[in-house]
Amino acid sequence: MAIIRLREPRELLSQGEYHAQISGVTTLNDVETKFGPKKMMKVTFTVSYNGKTQTVSERYNVSTHPDSNMSRLLRVFYEDIPDELDTDMLIGRVCRVVIEHRTLSDGTPWNGVKEVLPPQQVTTASEPSTAAANNNAVVRAIRPRPSLAEAAARRARRDNLPVTDASPIFEVDQPERQEE
Repeated sequence: MAIIRLREPRELLSQGEYHAQISGVTTLNDVETKFGPKKMMKVTFTVSYNGKTQTVSERYNVSTHPDSNMSRLLRVFYEDIPDELDTDMLIGRVCRVVIEHRTLSDGTPWNGVKEVLPPQQVTTASEPSTAAANNNAVVRAIRPRPSLAEAAARRARRDNLPVTDASPIFEVDQPERQEE
């Protein structure tokens, strides 16, 4: 009789920062938690390291509370947390993830996503080879934040309000400087 291995054991990554890309998003309804059933979102990341890739995933409570893990995740990709989220729009987004080791109830260790960060150069990593491979590679620059006037105009368009020039609202009166 031949024994065929159907699943390869997953490699436990070193704890630290890794370049990643979101490869999947699944919504989960009525997930039982210690606080009762919750609606959750499972995000799968493809992590790149040493020329290899591995998938890791994390579950997020569907919550827009400013301190929630989901809000922190969404702020990496959106300036304002949207009222509605098309989960397909997250697939393919580039980011960095901080991997930490967690343990299942049976004692099996696994890779957990502690934090999701904007895509930029990796500054710290546990493995010297990972840091050396990524120190010279910049994934992409982070977009600068718009001015307050631009943000007000964008919100007005989003909420179907008349767009007005908001710049006078944000100007600061400066006292004239007297020459000596």
